[in-house]
Amino acid sequence: MFSIEQLINFIEKKFGVAVELNAIGRETVILYHEELDEELISGDVLQILPNPVSFHTYI
Repeated sequence: MFSIEQLINFIEKKFGVAVELNAIGRETVILYHEELDEELISGDVLQILPNPVSFHTYI
């Protein structure tokens, strides 16, 4: 998992875009297996994930 600082560094190095810390939003979502799309997360992967799964995203 990336920290916000790691994300900023990655974006700056990979895409050459300067990002300000206050321009990044965070969200955490907890989803049960039956709420996940198997086209995104296969059944094989679901077997090894906890139920529910916690997803942390930066926007």
